[in-house]
Amino acid sequence: MSRTRIALLLFIALAGLALSGVAQAEGPAESETSLEALPTVEPPAGQESIVLAARLTDEGSAVAGVPVTFYVVTDVFGERLMKVGEALSDATGRASILFEPTWEGQVTAVARFAGNADHAAAQTSFEFEAKEAVSLWEPAEFGLDPVRQWLPVGVGIVILGVWGVLGYALATAVLGIPAAVEHTTATQPLPPWDSRVRRPAPLGPILGGIALLLVIAAIPTALLLGRERAPEDLAPWQDPNADAGHGDHPATAPLSASLVRMVETTTFDEQGQPAAGSVALPADIAVTEGRVRVLDAIKGQIVTVTDDGRLALILDARRYGDISLTGATAMAAHDDMMYVAAQDGRIVIVDSAGKIEQAITPVLPAGELPPTAAGIAVGDYGDVWLSDAANHRVLLLDNRGVFQLVLGEGVASADSEGFNTPAGLTTDANGNLYVADSGNGLVKKFSPMGVLLDSFGEASLVTPTAVAVSGTGTIFVSDEGTHLVSAFAANGTYLGSIGEGRLESPHSLKVEGDLLYVMDRLAGLFVYQPETANASEP
Repeated sequence: MSRTRIALLLFIALAGLALSGVAQAEGPAESETSLEALPTVEPPAGQESIVLAARLTDEGSAVAGVPVTFYVVTDVFGERLMKVGEALSDATGRASILFEPTWEGQVTAVARFAGNADHAAAQTSFEFEAKEAVSLWEPAEFGLDPVRQWLPVGVGIVILGVWGVLGYALATAVLGIPAAVEHTTATQPLPPWDSRVRRPAPLGPILGGIALLLVIAAIPTALLLGRERAPEDLAPWQDPNADAGHGDHPATAPLSASLVRMVETTTFDEQGQPAAGSVALPADIAVTEGRVRVLDAIKGQIVTVTDDGRLALILDARRYGDISLTGATAMAAHDDMMYVAAQDGRIVIVDSAGKIEQAITPVLPAGELPPTAAGIAVGDYGDVWLSDAANHRVLLLDNRGVFQLVLGEGVASADSEGFNTPAGLTTDANGNLYVADSGNGLVKKFSPMGVLLDSFGEASLVTPTAVAVSGTGTIFVSDEGTHLVSAFAANGTYLGSIGEGRLESPHSLKVEGDLLYVMDRLAGLFVYQPETANASEP
């Protein structure tokens, strides 16, 4: 064999080894990496910081020295994940950060490990209650700190001085009355019948009466300034001590369902940020032509899920000039078209290929506020139902956007026909409307003409966000409060729940044939095949 051939073979062998090494370095080894949320550490009284922690393991062994990124779900400038810190895991796999909440109440946190050559990516979510918050407002410094420090004392001294002068003047005037009377009687005696003026004025009762009047006037002022509203005077969403849900989580029962498919809709780069091509934070889904379409409210895009589980961009609304889907939170399918409720109030109609066909501007009566859509449903003739979460109502528009009907009182209400932050909508084969009344923990069913037919879920739901109805009449409801999807018969009877131990934040769902599509904002897309065909009419 010639030296040239030997050299060529050696080069090929070395190149193969190098490529093999590169391939192994590019992808993580097969592993069972998991991220476990640890209990939050509440701060001492008077401190706002909270310790967020998670433990990273791989097949039960601690993973040390890798970055874990922490996020919280916020609705400032639209619902999104906000990065709050990053920390390296220690020898026990524990990573923790100090977090200062800027709002009080229930907070959803997410811990993520982006993965590396040795360990697969992992994430977990958990909730905690922020009892104290850090104010984002701080007074500007203008070199007036000494003035600010002594200003209350100075004002107090001035007020006391004014009251002292007034009191002295009043006392002098009262005490001078007897002397004036004596002087008058000495120079010009009064008739006997008017001798009663010679008696000195009673000083004690007069001063006592003035003090009593001051106390009486101060009581209502003190009550108005210092009164704390009792919890019973507060609406549920105003009471800082109220539970974030509607009492304890209801007892649930598992419903038999097969997990057909799971697609990770959000992936992350090495910095822990959403990777290019993935969904930053899914808002809603629709099924057209047998494919799942996902609305990304942060990017203003619509992607489709391919057969092999990849995400393919079909619409980037930023290319359409004055039409924007950034901030849009609701989408529905009708005749292979997608109807998207945009943040500016318009209804954008998109075909199955991702082309915008038209945008409908709602025509409301004079004086009506523009809707802030949290849910959308489309009827057989193109009429559109919109749930207006900000104004606690549901609107019906015709296919041109002209106002037809309004449901609800326009304010948060727990009445049978009122709403408290209505969310997802759907219609059944008969045109009946189903509304997820998230603030009241109920699902309400209305006729096509807006007549209330039924209300259910009081003992089973906490915070319903979306509702879907199967061809057999089974009603599915996604519930972010219980982290489950609950199923009900056509008459409202609770059948059971899906997703125990899998779902983290089920936000929207759709039914197509015998498949149930659940969009979890944190965990991804789940496709279930529920076994409810015989259970829908118990």
